[in-house]
Amino acid sequence: MSEPAETNPESGPEEAPRPTHSEDGVDLTLIRWMLSLTPRERLLVAQKYAQSIVGVRRLIAPPLKAPACRGSCAAAAAPPP
Repeated sequence: MSEPAETNPESGPEEAPRPTHSEDGVDLTLIRWMLSLTPRERLLVAQKYAQSIVGVRRLIAPPLKAPACRGSCAAAAAPPP
């Protein structure tokens, strides 16, 4: 997969450089980069970002344990007679 590029290799010398940000601050280079990827590559990028977020969350706060049963869990888990 390629990384976002600062220049547009498809633009010829006669074209003006494309803006890198919209008026409201959106990074247009990232949008162009994602659109240059195939749907499968976009999914892989999104999955890697999601895995990174999960990893950071695990470092910050370990997963919560299931609440303890108060006597009724054993009866609910037992198969019917």
